[in-house]
Amino acid sequence: MNFLITGGSGFVGSHLCKTLIKAGNTVFNLDIIKSDNAVSKDFTINILDKNSLNKIFEENKIDVIIHSCAEVPITKSKNFYKVNFEGTKNILDCFLRYKIKKLVYISSSAVYGVPKKIPICEGDIREPVENYGKSKKMGEDECLNLISRGSNITIIRPRTIIGGRRLGIFSFLFEWIRSDSNIPVINNGDNKYQFVNLEDFCDAVILSSFSSYSGDINIGSSSIDTIRNNLEKLIIKTNSKSKLKNLDNFYLFKFANIFQKLNIIPLHEYHFKAYGANIFFNNEKSKNILNWSSKYSDYESLEQSYFNYIDSNDNDEDQSPHKKSLKSLIIKHAPKLIF
Repeated sequence: MNFLITGGSGFVGSHLCKTLIKAGNTVFNLDIIKSDNAVSKDFTINILDKNSLNKIFEENKIDVIIHSCAEVPITKSKNFYKVNFEGTKNILDCFLRYKIKKLVYISSSAVYGVPKKIPICEGDIREPVENYGKSKKMGEDECLNLISRGSNITIIRPRTIIGGRRLGIFSFLFEWIRSDSNIPVINNGDNKYQFVNLEDFCDAVILSSFSSYSGDINIGSSSIDTIRNNLEKLIIKTNSKSKLKNLDNFYLFKFANIFQKLNIIPLHEYHFKAYGANIFFNNEKSKNILNWSSKYSDYESLEQSYFNYIDSNDNDEDQSPHKKSLKSLIIKHAPKLIF
C-alpha cells in the first residue's frame, strides 16, 4: 500500500512512518521538517501550498492518507485556524479530487473540552475551550460532512499520547522528578486522567487505515488511574525525593494562568482546566470496530517517556514540539518558588 503521512516528521507521524515502512508499505512524508525515517519520498512543503499538494497527488500513486499534520497547543501558534482547518480542507480536496481510497484524520480529545460527563463517548457534545481544540473540531466537521455523503474517512481521537520519546510539556515534569523538586497537582491528584501509548495509538491508526469504517473513534488506554498514583509510582521507581503538593487556590496558580494568556509560559488554557479534571474515554467502539485494545498501561507509558528523557541528547532544535524539551525558567523553577 502507498501511504501519504502529513506531519510525518512529528512525534506521532514519524512513528507511523517507521511502523508502516517496517511492514513493507511505501510511505511518503509531507512535512515542513525533513523525515528521519527511510521514507520513499520526503516532501518538505507547507500544507497550505495548494499547488505543491496537487503536484504530489498528480505524480504519485497514493492509496491512503493519514492526516497527522497540526499546529499543537504548546506552540502558542497564531495559525491554528490556517493549519488545522484550512490545511485539513486542502487535504480533503485532494482526497476527493484524486479519488483516494481512504483518509484517516487524527484529531484530538481537546475537541471535547473539559467534559461534563465521563467516560466520554463518541456521540458526546464537543465543546472545546481554546483555539487549538476549536480548530480541530472544525477539521472534524469537514470530515463528518464528507462521511455523511459516503466518503471513506475515519476520525480518530487520542487521549494524551505518551510513551516513546514524548517530551514537550512532560519535560518539565520529568525534570522536576529528576531534580527532586516537589510536583504541583490539582484536586490532590485524585482525578482519573487517561493517556494512550504512542505505539498503541499508532496501531489503532493503522488498523483504521485498512478499515472500511467511516466515522469517529476515540482511543485511550485500557488502564486508567489517578494522576497521584501514576506520579507516585514513577517517583518511587526513580528513587526521587519529589513529593506531590496540592495547588488548589494557590495564588501563584492564578498568576500562572495569566502568564499563559500573555504567552509568557508555553502552556495553554486547556492545560490548566484539564489537569485536575477526570478525563477518560469509553473504549468500547475501538474494541468493537477495530478489535483494538491497549498493550501498555498509563504508568508504563509514563515510565517509558521518563527514561527516554533521561537518556536523550536534546540538542536538535529541528524537531517537532512534542519531540523536544520545552524551555521556560519560570516553569522549571516554579516548584521552588511555590513550595
